[in-house]
Amino acid sequence: MFKQVAGALCAISLVACSGGQAADEAPETAALVIEEMHVPHSNTYCNLMKADHEFVYDDQETWKFVFITDVMGDPQPATIRINGEDMRFNEESRTAGESGLETWRYRSEDGDIAVELQLRETGSGQEYTDYEGTMAIVEPVQTEQIAVKGDCGV
Repeated sequence: MFKQVAGALCAISLVACSGGQAADEAPETAALVIEEMHVPHSNTYCNLMKADHEFVYDDQETWKFVFITDVMGDPQPATIRINGEDMRFNEESRTAGESGLETWRYRSEDGDIAVELQLRETGSGQEYTDYEGTMAIVEPVQTEQIAVKGDCGV
């Protein structure tokens, strides 16, 4: 009987000290992950996909992007899927270095998540610019960079 009471008291004290969570339960901390969005024939301005993704204009199944911006707005808001949720982001800053590397920083509408893109122009035409580079969540935690490619324009 003593062992049962002692065990119960120990369990109660562990729960009380851990804010209501048993000692053997880890706090819930979901890693933030940028995911692809399937956006067939989207009316967007910028479309960036994973660098190893093969995009075929005539195959709607390949219309998978990790970063898109609206056509309207100055600056245009972006959509990024994080942990299965399409989230809206607003441009926070855009800078260009002497080497031609551009840094785009976007913050979620609720202010909790910041995403940074490091992009280099790889080509352009009359109404578009091609880019390649990296993308990562930088706040509230730094995530691994993913290689991206795509374009902005009409």
